[in-house]
Amino acid sequence: MSIGVFAGPSYVDIRFDNDFTSRLFDPALAFEAGGNATWSLSNPLRLRTGLQLNRKGTRSNIFITDENGEILYQAKQNITFDYLSIPVMLEASVGQSFRGIFQLGPSFGFLLQQTSKIKTRQPFNVTSSSSHTDDFYRFEHAILLGLGLEKFINDKIALQVLARTAYGLNNIDKVSSPFIRDVEMRTFVVSGTVGFQYYLGR
Repeated sequence: MSIGVFAGPSYVDIRFDNDFTSRLFDPALAFEAGGNATWSLSNPLRLRTGLQLNRKGTRSNIFITDENGEILYQAKQNITFDYLSIPVMLEASVGQSFRGIFQLGPSFGFLLQQTSKIKTRQPFNVTSSSSHTDDFYRFEHAILLGLGLEKFINDKIALQVLARTAYGLNNIDKVSSPFIRDVEMRTFVVSGTVGFQYYLGR
């Protein structure tokens, strides 16, 4: 058995079910961090679970023009979703003191908070923030795929570098969403994390 911690940046996006809406939003940068516990099943397979904090979301630029195309109002909107997630992954590795890692499995998330921040850039600088957490479904499930490397520093501690992608399987948006009406939304994340794993009884 081993326990570990990790953290790192992520590239996040919201996938909509129509092209028109998708063109209104862009990917954003976020983060994830957490801890895990891993149990050996049979060489080279292990079961990994844990608890992690994921920030997901998207961003968009807002423009309002007059009849001549001159910009009257310009703003940037960041929409974020903070999830507490429990991944349950089957993990396989190749190698001994330096090894490759492959992970696959579901993740179950609970939405802690949704936040929308709008920063006006023209004609004046104003930042406003609002939360519409109740307009989104609290529970989300996703599929995770991960690849990485592990290098033992000593007999018990290993450094892990992982790249993972997570795709949301269920619609997170209720019909009453203040942003987009009657459109399904699914999360998408690509993350890169660095962490340390402590092997018990090794």
